[in-house]
Amino acid sequence: NILDNFRRKIIRENYYFLKDPHDRLIEAAVFGDTKRISPIIDYFKKTQTIHILSVSGVHMSFAFAIFYLLLFKFFSNIKLFYSRYNLKILASLGGIIFSLLYFNISGLEIPAVRSFIMMLLFVFSIIFGWQKNAYNILFFVACVFFIFYGFEVFSDISFVLSFVMTFFAIYFANVISRLRLKKFYAFLFFSIFMGIFSIPLSLHYFGYVSTTSFVSNIVLDPYFGFLIMPLSFLGIVFTFLPYYIKLPFFLLFDFVVKVYFQILVFLSDAAKIIHLHQPNSILVVMLYLFGIAIVEFLIYKFNVAFSLKADLSQ
Repeated sequence: NILDNFRRKIIRENYYFLKDPHDRLIEAAVFGDTKRISPIIDYFKKTQTIHILSVSGVHMSFAFAIFYLLLFKFFSNIKLFYSRYNLKILASLGGIIFSLLYFNISGLEIPAVRSFIMMLLFVFSIIFGWQKNAYNILFFVACVFFIFYGFEVFSDISFVLSFVMTFFAIYFANVISRLRLKKFYAFLFFSIFMGIFSIPLSLHYFGYVSTTSFVSNIVLDPYFGFLIMPLSFLGIVFTFLPYYIKLPFFLLFDFVVKVYFQILVFLSDAAKIIHLHQPNSILVVMLYLFGIAIVEFLIYKFNVAFSLKADLSQ
């Protein structure tokens, strides 16, 4: 298999150039080879960032974002494209193609396929303006999965997590649109609230909370997605270049991963695991409804304050 050979060559290069345990992270988190993660898995468990070690919809969404931004920048500098075509659609189609190529290289696991489809819906809802129909499409896909897999889907943690978090990703994207937040504040808002809204499900499935999980997800997820993953993709290119060219790159790459591990180990050492009663499904739903009510109340207060400020300035 050409893709398997290609994947093995990339993994060998990372093993050769990256120090241990940096290579273990890249093998598992980027290329889906989890055979050597046992020495590092506890760090991720204690910070509740273990989702990083399994290629899933999170990885696919980061991959899509990287390729989308690169292609959008590329096409926006060529008159032939920006004068004739919708650059968002063009860049998104290219992003999907490259993401699917990466998906094949990473192993194409079934749970990741489900997660990818869920996250893809979120991306499409933003790019193509499907926000009004995004929920309907999301539930339609869930029904399709239910038809094929039956009640088994409800016991699949990866499916439930990806479905629920995609639902909230669409919801918070809509909230950001309503609040008209600037990019930095939008990113901060999205990261914080997605982290908060992941807690009830984590409690439901795992029965514990790490005291550093909130900070870990806000810091480590973007670091991985916007630094380590792009460098990993660049590493694929450098794999086939002469040694004297790729050596400086992999030294830089190793340093970036080293910093990631230093943050990870620090947060892991500082973490305290709090074991709590696992809430049942009904309580989880009630917590989410309560959370949405709070968010809507905050939006109302924000809009009132903004309107009052606008009136006073006139």
